[in-house]
Amino acid sequence: MQREKKLASLLDGAGLGKYEAPLIEFGVESVEDLTNFRIVNDDLLMSEDIGMSKDDVRTLRRALERHFYDN
Repeated sequence: MQREKKLASLLDGAGLGKYEAPLIEFGVESVEDLTNFRIVNDDLLMSEDIGMSKDDVRTLRRALERHFYDN
């Protein structure tokens, strides 16, 4: 449950909260999953399943950098 809250917090903080449900449906359970390119890559993020734009993916990558830099 804590992992899911961190995921929601990261996405919401980046203005990407609308992608939480599709990511969870795909099997993403944590912020760490978003950094595992065997699970999630840019092509998947921009697929119909998730629906991010290139700008959204860049925003997500920046948010992940901040998350791991700050922690």
